[in-house]
Formats: sequence, structure tokens, C-alpha cells
Amino acid sequence: MATSSMRPAEFSHLPLKEFARVQERETPEARYWKALNNVKEVAVSGSPNAIHFNPAFNNSYIVTASTKVSLIDALSDKVQRSYSRFTDDAFSGRFRGDGKLIAAGEKTGVVKIFDMQTKSLLRQLRRHTGATRCVRWSADGINLVSGSDDKHALRWDIATEEVVWSSRSHHSDYVRAIDCHPTSSDVFVTGGYDHVVTMWDQRQDTPVWSINHGMPVEYCAFTPSGSILATVGGNEVKLWDVINGGRLVHTFQNHQKNITSITFDANASRLLSAGLDGHVKIYNLSTLDVVHGIKFATPILSLGLSADSRKMVIGFVDGNLMIRNNKKQVKTIGSGAGSAATPDILRPDLSITDMIDRSLSQCRHHKGAGQTHEFQNSIISESDRGVHLQPFEKYLKKFSYQKALDAALETKDPVIVITLVEELCRRNGLTIALSGRDENSLEPILSFTAKYISHARYNDLVIQVAHRIIDM
Repeated sequence: MATSSMRPAEFSHLPLKEFARVQERETPEARYWKALNNVKEVAVSGSPNAIHFNPAFNNSYIVTASTKVSLIDALSDKVQRSYSRFTDDAFSGRFRGDGKLIAAGEKTGVVKIFDMQTKSLLRQLRRHTGATRCVRWSADGINLVSGSDDKHALRWDIATEEVVWSSRSHHSDYVRAIDCHPTSSDVFVTGGYDHVVTMWDQRQDTPVWSINHGMPVEYCAFTPSGSILATVGGNEVKLWDVINGGRLVHTFQNHQKNITSITFDANASRLLSAGLDGHVKIYNLSTLDVVHGIKFATPILSLGLSADSRKMVIGFVDGNLMIRNNKKQVKTIGSGAGSAATPDILRPDLSITDMIDRSLSQCRHHKGAGQTHEFQNSIISESDRGVHLQPFEKYLKKFSYQKALDAALETKDPVIVITLVEELCRRNGLTIALSGRDENSLEPILSFTAKYISHARYNDLVIQVAHRIIDM
């Protein structure tokens, strides 16, 4: 008669006790912005009221402070040249789209245009009677729009130095915010301390539409596509739908004090705002949430971000610049199959959103070796190897409860210790594990109890251990 052999049941892993999941403190978004960790500080003369990166080459940026505009090399962060032919404070230095000309306003009301390479003063546009606080180039680079404390906005023909358009008496207070549409050369917006933001078309005298921000408007900017307009007033950033007649899309109220500057990344996936509360807030424009924040000790007056989002420049009211760089290098070893791949964070064709999503999806989980199953975002490898037990599990398998508890305490992992204590309670073995100990063997248990008895996750079982020790 045939006999059947029975295999003893295999001792399986002790499942670790599960607790409510705590939200991850450092998100991929935070890691991305924290990678800008190469920090330089530069002192400038006066408070830097404007920072603008060269839109054509991204190899330099200008900082407007006191009575000059400084051109700074983006690699060395050293001043290459200064444009200092101002008789009073300069404001709102801006590159033209081709990066060859620089325009800036002056406290006397004059708008000055310089050649970027030679520093030559090419134009002095005189019409404003108050300080010219903001200037912007049109998309074609032929015209320039300026806003002044004389309550007027003017559009200039650079070739003839003539005013081709005026807001006349439309604004009843200082005009402090201007931006030109990135794709339409005739369209631009003006904003003032009268709370009014108005879209204009140079080809008509009347406004396209006007909206009320609700607070004095300090700054406005189109997204790179021109479909959304962001306006800044007080501690609010408001997004408006340009195509649908200035419909309010969303309001951000995440600063405690006035916001002084905003900027978009090149793909318009993120909006950055800086304010007098010393905070830089970063918003996801897809979810309209704050995804990261950076705190500084000094109020911020201006903010700039490079086109590849690898350099951030912050200007403070005390006359200092902070330059934060991401210095990760790309290894280039030819173009063959063995060449190193370009990290996502350095690829200009990917937006910040793409980079973060790709870093989350490129995961690989290993479990021994064997057949591999591929899923959409991960790879899991299965194995037929036997179960590898931890030391405390081996002792638990042999019913050596004291040694099992000692081995669990040696891991210094509270989850493992609590899991084992719970299993010992289930087996009525906790008293056995604690009894018959001297001072040396009892010390690790008392240290663990003292450390975690007030911890909300572990205190129920730790208190039981403390009671058992007292009762012995």
C-alpha cells in the first residue's frame, strides 16, 4: 500500500503591524526645487526692483537697482557690464525679445534704451511727467509700452521715438503694471493703483475689456501662450481668462503681506510669486494648488527664473541678491548606444510636471530573482526561493520568547518591536519574555518603554509592557 508523506507547514513571516499612512513630507516637487541648492549671495547698490533673464540666449540676466542696470553672466554670476546713464533711480529693466536691446524707466519719467553689447544709449523717450515704473516690449520688438506715476500708459514707436498710443485719462491713479501679449504685437494690458486692469488693442481707442482686481495692482503677466493673465495686488494673485473677456479663473491668497513679483516657468506649468513676507510660493497651474514654498528672512522685492528652471534669482529689499543654482552636470560620451542618457531635470523639452511625473513612474521593485511581470508603471520580479526569516522570527518559531524580544529590540525599529509584542500578547507569551531578567537584560526594554510610552501610535502596547514589568 502506498504511503503519503506530509510536509510540515512552513513558518511564514510575521506581518508587520500597519498604521495609518502619514503624508510624505518631501514630495518630488519639493525635491525638484530643493535641488537649487548651490547658493550665492551678491550685494548690489540699492534694492533690486527687477530681474529679467535674456529671452533669446538664457546666458545672462539683468538686475535693476539704484541708478543702473547690471548685466550678469548666468554661468559665473559675475557682472559683465553696467548701464549707468541714469540721473535718478532706474526701474523695470527688460530685454527685448532678441536680447539685443535693454529698456528701463527712470524716476524722472524718461525711458532709456541701450544696446546690450556696446552699452550705447540709443533712445531717450520723453513724455511722462512722473516716475516710469514699468516698461515692456511688444512681441515684434518694434514698440515699447511704459507706465508712469503720472497715471498714463504710453506706447512708443522705437524708430521715430513718437507716442503712437496713449491711455489718456483711463486710469485715475499710478500705472504700475504693464505686460504685452506674447503672440499678438498689438495687444497689451495696463494695471494701476486704481484697482483697474485693462486690455488694449493698439488698433482701437476703446479698451477690449476692463476688470477690477479689488486692490492696487503691482504686477501683471501673461502666460507664455497668452491665454491666461495673472494680476498681483495686495496679497492676492488672480488668474483671468483672456479669451473669455477677462473671466476670473482662480485667486491665490497664500501670502501674509503684499506680493511684489511673479514669474512663470517656460512651459507655464508653474507660477512663482514672491512677497514682502519673505516667502516664495510655487503653484501648480493644472491643479491650482501650492506645491512648494521657500522662506527667507528678508522681504523680497523681485524674482527671476531662467528658461530651463535651473537658476532662480531673488532680490531683497536690503540690497542683496540670492542666486540659487542647480549644478547637476550632464555626462556626454558621444552619441552611440553606450552614451549616457540626459537626466530629465536637464532636458529643455520637458516641463517641470513631466520631470516629476517621470521620476514617479520610473520605479523597479525586486523580490529575489525569477520570472518578471511588467505593469504600466512598475516591474515586479517574483521568486520561488524559500522564506528568509529575521532573527527575531527564528526565535519566535522556536518559542524562545525572551531571545525573540531581545532580537527585535536590537533592530531599533519600533514597528518591529510593537509587532512582536502584539504577537507575544496573542500567544500569552509576553510575561515569559519579560520574566527572569537581570538589570542588563531589562535595560533595553525600559529604554524602549520610556522612549515610546507617549507616542500616539505605540502607547497602548507600550503601557501594557510597563504594567507587566511593574507587576513582576
